[in-house]
Amino acid sequence: MRWIDGDWRLVTGSEADIQHLVSEGQPQAVAPGTPEFEKAGWIWINGAPQ
Repeated sequence: MRWIDGDWRLVTGSEADIQHLVSEGQPQAVAPGTPEFEKAGWIWINGAPQ
């Protein structure tokens, strides 16, 4: 995904891009609103918890 002209667009990545993303891994899933949530690097994208 890449931000282009004010919108997220799906773009083709190079093999190097793909390998970089794979090597980064991703944070473990944790419950929102817990200390682990922030520690893992997750952020709210829809505002306050509901």
